[in-house]
Amino acid sequence: MRDPSQQLVVSETQLGAIGENLVANHLVMASAGRLSPFRPVADDGGIDVLIYDKVTGQALPLQVKCRTRTSARHPKIVHFQVRKATFVEHHHGHVLCVYFNRATLAISRAWLIPMRTFLSVAFEQADDYRVRPSIDMSSADRYTPFRCTDLGEVAERLITYFDALPPHC
Repeated sequence: MRDPSQQLVVSETQLGAIGENLVANHLVMASAGRLSPFRPVADDGGIDVLIYDKVTGQALPLQVKCRTRTSARHPKIVHFQVRKATFVEHHHGHVLCVYFNRATLAISRAWLIPMRTFLSVAFEQADDYRVRPSIDMSSADRYTPFRCTDLGEVAERLITYFDALPPHC
């Protein structure tokens, strides 16, 4: 039995689930319902959300990584990790890194990186890949082309991506 005097904390897994739900909700609203996020029954292939576009009939896998704090040593840098065991380079897939305020749940920044590009901008470690983008809008780091001010911009980029795909057969 848990000691009632012990402080409970939200786990990293719980924060990830909260972030994934925030992303799904924001994408529906920002796209006026055009984008429909679906969660897989089992997340064993690195797919956290499947995004279905109602206009084109196409879908793409999205791996979502969430953080609520910056690096202690570098306060404008956010550190995201993608485990090698869960990363699969899906043809139309994207990795969405989201930095949000833990208290208000407001999305502060996001980076939408195509999976086919992800490995070229990530730092490889023994067990994972790491991206360390700056939250500073004036920075010009390797993640600048992928940086979005909010999830509205993420929705716009996803819609542009879907619109550029050849018709689904």
